[in-house]
Amino acid sequence: KNYRAQFLCARQLTLAGRHQDARPLYEHLKNAAVPFEIKIQVKEDVRHENGKLRFFNGTISNRRDSFGFVTLDAQGIGCYFNAQSMRGGVDLPQLGKRVALTLGFSFFGPSAKDMEVLD
Repeated sequence: KNYRAQFLCARQLTLAGRHQDARPLYEHLKNAAVPFEIKIQVKEDVRHENGKLRFFNGTISNRRDSFGFVTLDAQGIGCYFNAQSMRGGVDLPQLGKRVALTLGFSFFGPSAKDMEVLD
């Protein structure tokens, strides 16, 4: 039941481009016996060696009314976003738009943070 170890392993597998290996861990973590608020917390932001947040670019690949998914240029990582992911409280970007973001992780998988639309 060491959920933290499983979470960190899934994160590292994702960042290494091993999405298929990470998927079963995220599926297990989604069903963990912990409060939902813990499961949806986005943490473990990706940082450079100097500690500064790393920014990623990507394209909106799926969009619903209140959430969507971005496919990152780096490793083809697919990550979730919603209104809380947007910098400055702007509307969610449309399908096909290019975006920049920082990347964190929840028990559900990669999640966008501080996302903004690129011109």
